[in-house]
Amino acid sequence: MFCPRTPNQGFGRIKGNIKKMGQQYQYAKICCFDKASRLLLWEVSPTKNGAYHFRNIKEGVEYFIIAFDLNNQYNAVIQDNVVAK
Repeated sequence: MFCPRTPNQGFGRIKGNIKKMGQQYQYAKICCFDKASRLLLWEVSPTKNGAYHFRNIKEGVEYFIIAFDLNNQYNAVIQDNVVAK
C-alpha cells in the first residue's frame, strides 16, 4: 500500500507519449515541475515506443512537463498546465 510521504506525492498519474517528426521517440528525458514553485519533482526516460508516466503524484496541482532531446537535434518541448488524474 502506498502512503504519500511528501507534499508533492499523492495518488495521481500523468502519462503521455514522445514523438519526433510524427514517430515514437525514446531518446529524451522528461521532467515534471511543480508550476507554482518551479521545483523539479521527477525525471523519467520514455520506453522504446515513446511512452512515459509519472505516478504517485499529487492530484489537483498544476505541473509543467519539459521533454529534452538527448541527441540535441531539437529544442525542448513544454506542456503547461498539466494536472494529474
